[in-house]
Amino acid sequence: RTYVDIWFDADGKITRVSLGRAGADAEIDARVVETLRAVPRIDERPPASMGMPMRILVTGRRPSP
Repeated sequence: RTYVDIWFDADGKITRVSLGRAGADAEIDARVVETLRAVPRIDERPPASMGMPMRILVTGRRPSP
């Protein structure tokens, strides 16, 4: 589990990403942040009244064999 703080601009572009709380694996945490930073923008603009950052809980699980 990793908490990620994400800031969006008015057009839905991610402008900043940081770990709110690190998970157990630093390499996975770095990949999560890198992946989110690579997203060009979200489909819908965030409401103007939405406070930033948005805190998102990312939970992973291993695939079943």
